[in-house]
Amino acid sequence: MIHNSISREEFVKDEIISTAQKLFRQYGFQKTTMEDIARSTGRGKSTLYYYYKSKDVIFTDVIEKEAREILLAVNNAVNSSQTASEMLQSYFIVTFESIKHKINLYGIMRHELLNTGDISSYKPALSQIKRFIRSEKTIIKNILLSGVNNHEFTQEIIKDIDMVVYVIITAQRAIFIDLTKRETDVESAKIQAMVNILLKGICTS
Repeated sequence: MIHNSISREEFVKDEIISTAQKLFRQYGFQKTTMEDIARSTGRGKSTLYYYYKSKDVIFTDVIEKEAREILLAVNNAVNSSQTASEMLQSYFIVTFESIKHKINLYGIMRHELLNTGDISSYKPALSQIKRFIRSEKTIIKNILLSGVNNHEFTQEIIKDIDMVVYVIITAQRAIFIDLTKRETDVESAKIQAMVNILLKGICTS
């Protein structure tokens, strides 16, 4: 009975999050209400409040879900790559291709990076964004260490590996900002050019 109760709770919460994710994507965070979410799930408002005390908490879980899905896709792509250079390239390509389809995560990062609009309503979800960025840094750092261990990347980067990770993240964000301004698909040539420049600086040959 306990197992069934837990399973049902997880099922209902997943249903709420998936429904809210679609509504936030279609109407935006500000215009979506708890009533909208309850009505779209076909459940009473009291049921919704039983699981989530506010729209902010739901939005935070939506952001967490989207970030988790992106990281899963990135890790799968990286783990399927044969060399550290391929891992780095896979990381960039999959990250950009995945995040542009995660409208809620994409939107909040856009506001934060471009410093446009009032993001005060998004503050409860910013902790998820910070966690997502920390996970990105860990993935990049592991790729660099893998490259050093198999003698693909120079040993010199070990001395300042945190700075190298910072440079890579900064370069990634620069292209992301360009993407958000232009509202166009990511140019694969631009990603490849950035990867090539990075690799020239860290590869042993």
